[in-house]
Amino acid sequence: MMDPNMTRRARAEQKKKIKAAQRKLESGWKPGRSKRRKQKAAVMIQRVYRSHLLRQAFQRSRHNVRFTFTSLQAFGHARSRQHWRNVDLRRLSREELRLLALTLNLPSTGKKVLLICRIQRWMDLHVLGSDMAAQAAARALENRRKAQGSVYFCEAHPGADLVDIRPLRGHHITSIAARYQRIFSISHNEFFYYNLWQGKKSWARPAEISEDFDVPIRDPDASPRISPPLTPVEAATKLQAAWRGLQARRLTLSLLRDRYEKHFDLEKERVYHVRKSVGKKEPSTKLWDPPPLLRKRYDLGDPVEIQRLAKFASMTHDEAARIVQYAYRCHRGREFMRRILRSRIKKLWDATTGRFYYYNATTKESAWEKPRLLLNDDDDDNLGSKGGRHHEPTQGRRRAVALRPEKFHNEEAAARTIQALYRRFATRKTLLQLISRRYRKMMDPVSGQPYYYDSVSATATWFKPAVFGAYDLELFDDSTVSASGRRQSTLVAPQSSALYAASKLPRISERARLKRHKRRLQRLRQMSRDEAASRLQRMWRTRRAKDELRELLFDAYEKIYDPTTEHFYYYNRKTGIAKWEKPALLLGDGRDIKETKVIKRRRSHTVTAPYEAKQVLFTFMRYSVARLELHRLLRERIQKVFDPNSQQYYYFDKLTGQSSWKKPVTLKGYDLSPV
Repeated sequence: MMDPNMTRRARAEQKKKIKAAQRKLESGWKPGRSKRRKQKAAVMIQRVYRSHLLRQAFQRSRHNVRFTFTSLQAFGHARSRQHWRNVDLRRLSREELRLLALTLNLPSTGKKVLLICRIQRWMDLHVLGSDMAAQAAARALENRRKAQGSVYFCEAHPGADLVDIRPLRGHHITSIAARYQRIFSISHNEFFYYNLWQGKKSWARPAEISEDFDVPIRDPDASPRISPPLTPVEAATKLQAAWRGLQARRLTLSLLRDRYEKHFDLEKERVYHVRKSVGKKEPSTKLWDPPPLLRKRYDLGDPVEIQRLAKFASMTHDEAARIVQYAYRCHRGREFMRRILRSRIKKLWDATTGRFYYYNATTKESAWEKPRLLLNDDDDDNLGSKGGRHHEPTQGRRRAVALRPEKFHNEEAAARTIQALYRRFATRKTLLQLISRRYRKMMDPVSGQPYYYDSVSATATWFKPAVFGAYDLELFDDSTVSASGRRQSTLVAPQSSALYAASKLPRISERARLKRHKRRLQRLRQMSRDEAASRLQRMWRTRRAKDELRELLFDAYEKIYDPTTEHFYYYNRKTGIAKWEKPALLLGDGRDIKETKVIKRRRSHTVTAPYEAKQVLFTFMRYSVARLELHRLLRERIQKVFDPNSQQYYYFDKLTGQSSWKKPVTLKGYDLSPV
């Protein structure tokens, strides 16, 4: 009621507010251009009002209902089938039926008859499904429904009338069909169904629409354009493409992790990347700008420093102990290798270049760079004398022996140590005497270089034998040597060691040779078939082994011409030994070892100009890139496989399907890793 004392303007404003509130309570009210909060307030008012109406209707009719709302929630466990058989759903109001449908998790919209049908269907399925009497009544009702037409609702108690819901059911089917549209796909030449409410697409006809009902066709020009659903083949293709894309991304990420590392700079407080170098001597360059693939799509995770800190933070005592033990073993191993290198490496002076170089007495190799393990070793004087490479070393100098204090702990230990030192001294002295008797160091008058002559095997070599170690012989006076021991006979007219050994054998008379031949024939005649077969097999295997060994020797040896002596010598690429004589197994073969030509240096002058050095470096770089590309192609095409029968490796060409015991010529000094 309005206050009579209110002014006309106030009454008009109050009427306007009441009309606006009533408009908001209507179901189809739209706020128009009002603010969003007014719309939310109206929605909340409508929800509260509907809840109020439901609560009021339930309070009004709860006295006429035989069970309460709480019992409705648990009716499936607390109520018997006889109870539901005696309930008449038609006597309940629409709000009560809505509450009952909500309790059963059924749709609560629609008219009273539709709610009764839903609840009755649920009762037939869950409550009366296993009741024999109810099944018999349902079968009788089904027969009556078939006789009278499409009647779905049955009587709730004996004597109830049937309700014809065909008009309601037709409206329901029409409302369901209005959700769907048929769309024609030109690429598939077939119709598919589109749900307007849920936005779902399907090639199969919806189960809730009967075959007699015709679904409307969507206008092809309507917006938005609906694309057809995927067929099984298209879906499989898309899944395979997605899987291949995932595999490619994983492979790319693994390659990026193998190539780059992510670090954190504490001073600048910035993240940078480092490219992993193949050679550890190359300095690593900091990339402050990440590579293109690591900018947006891929990420290497946390920096290396943070990963180490996280690893150390979560480390147990046993893991820390293992790491410390591993570091100590590595330190001991490095110290052991340093001791070995100090005993083998010599630091020598090159008078031509005016620089020091390092010579390995074991491998006979020299390098300008100091070995990596000895970079932090400041005591370079112990590596050898600073004279020329062939300077005569001091014979009296010996390595200092580091004696531990426990070796002189008592008199017995000191006596054992002194005896061991004396035995070592006596053994070394005896060995040097034997070596001095067998080997002689002579001067070649043609080349002017010293060589070593072995008087036992009657062979000569330019390299000092490894048994000498740091010891070297004095230059022997060639004038006192007999003609058979001179180097001139070996150098100018090389003689095979096999022929030399054959010439020293005692001569056999013709009569003794005939007797030996008769004895051999007699033994062959007395052989059985098995013995003869085994003898032939052994001879065949021996011949095959000689042929294979001959092929290996042909691959290992090179025939090189010496312009100083104007003679050929044979060089073994695997052992690094050079001989004037041809190997004994290759003497009877008609083939000759392939001659290797010594390529002279192309440049006759030293490179001094910057542009010449630039050209030379660019040439080397192109050669290196081409060589790496060639090795990559060879790794993709050729495999190195181990043969368990012959216990050797062979090379298999995947393109031609051929295999060979010989390494491809294009590999040269490079070799493939076994498969």
